[in-house]
Amino acid sequence: MDLSIKIRNFEEEDFEAVVKILASSFKNKFHALTNLSDEMILQLLKDSGVIDRLPFEGYLVGEIQNQVQGVMLLKWQKQIRPRKERLSFIKLSEKYGVLNICKFLFGFIILQEALDEGECYIEHIAVNSEFRGCGLGTVLLEYGKEWVKKTPDLDQYTLYVAAHNRRAINLYERQGFRVKKSQSSLLTTLLLGEKAWHYMMYIN
Repeated sequence: MDLSIKIRNFEEEDFEAVVKILASSFKNKFHALTNLSDEMILQLLKDSGVIDRLPFEGYLVGEIQNQVQGVMLLKWQKQIRPRKERLSFIKLSEKYGVLNICKFLFGFIILQEALDEGECYIEHIAVNSEFRGCGLGTVLLEYGKEWVKKTPDLDQYTLYVAAHNRRAINLYERQGFRVKKSQSSLLTTLLLGEKAWHYMMYIN
């Protein structure tokens, strides 16, 4: 079986595949924030605008067998992103429930990271569960390393990971990331069931 990997810029037609990958990869977090079914969470991700529909620099996908099987979103201070398309808060609340929407949107807000100058932050990285272990995550991370090296204004490559996610931490450590600090959050404990987080930086 040909498992050759291709990394390219996100395109509008990749949106459905990307949403499915993110919904599956972060399923536990979405269920912690809402009481919605998997199908409703998938639709909420589309309606809420938390997943970008339009291409921009740093929004990347990974293909295997010409199908999108992974995604990585990079973020830095001077990055330009298109305006997001979303339903209004009122319409979202009518469709999914006020409490679900408040918790869902607040969960995304508290996970936003204030970036230092020169920092390239991995906002999220995810791989289709059927293709984990095939090296796609590694290739995405390596692509990001090269991105930082060739971009004059960037000199740091960073991410946050839940402290209990040993599998992800092992992958990041193999790629040269090291824990720079650890912290606990009452808010993420209450909302996401995630108490401790590691802030990791790539050490060249």
